[in-house]
Amino acid sequence: MMTAIESEREELLKLYELAINEHHYYLDAHQKRIDFYTGILSALLTGAVVGLFQASEPYHFACLCIAPVLIYAVSRIAIEGTFRVYQRLLETVTVRAKIEQELGLTSRQPDSADDPDPYWRSEPIIPYRHIESRKKYESSKAFIDAHITKGLQLWARCLFRVFQWVGIGLGLLTLVIWKVL
Repeated sequence: MMTAIESEREELLKLYELAINEHHYYLDAHQKRIDFYTGILSALLTGAVVGLFQASEPYHFACLCIAPVLIYAVSRIAIEGTFRVYQRLLETVTVRAKIEQELGLTSRQPDSADDPDPYWRSEPIIPYRHIESRKKYESSKAFIDAHITKGLQLWARCLFRVFQWVGIGLGLLTLVIWKVL
């Protein structure tokens, strides 16, 4: 028969496994959203550039002015769409950190007289780098707020901002060519 402490530890281990799986899910979802939006934006950009080279009538250029607006709009949606998934990813990190602490994974491991080779016993199971990166924040909210504009999301936002600027440049180029004709 399981004691209350064993039962609580078992529940924490199940929660820990769930938190790890959730972390992997949101990491994968973030990458898939980046891929999805990048595919759409690349197709729009390619179509607009090809259209620019194929256009011969003034109304062709008028129609091509829609592409930069779409590129800009999709990029804006992409930034917001990836932001929410990344925020959720960071939330899973904080949940996981709390469970690791409850399980004692962030504490020094106890010495065992029966262990003939007690190497690294003075260290916690969780790497110091992870523990130290969390300790400097007062709360999980402070951790999330500090990291929401960094890491993977920083690079995703930069990528989609580049698409926005390319869309603006393409729009200006289209207008210049249209005016010249």
